[in-house]
Amino acid sequence: MDNHYRFIEKPGKDEYLVNEPPYINLLPEDGLLLQHMEENFLSTKSLVYSLPEEKLQFRYAPGKWNIRETLVHVIDMEKPCDVQRLHCLTGCKMKRF
Repeated sequence: MDNHYRFIEKPGKDEYLVNEPPYINLLPEDGLLLQHMEENFLSTKSLVYSLPEEKLQFRYAPGKWNIRETLVHVIDMEKPCDVQRLHCLTGCKMKRF
């Protein structure tokens, strides 16, 4: 990764919802939020693409979601968070969900 990213500090306590501190606390204090987001995306993509189809269809118990279904759920749940991130990164104010 080259370091062409804008410096963005970790969000302050008044900038995220009450259930998000465990995730916010995982962020390094280096101001490279965008770089970390890109690195996380690329490593997750690499992992998912490396899984054979039979692994994606694996269910740990009958009636439970397989890995593919779980990934779709995670992606769907990330969409509202993406909107919040976009507003945060562009400096726009928005209503909380």
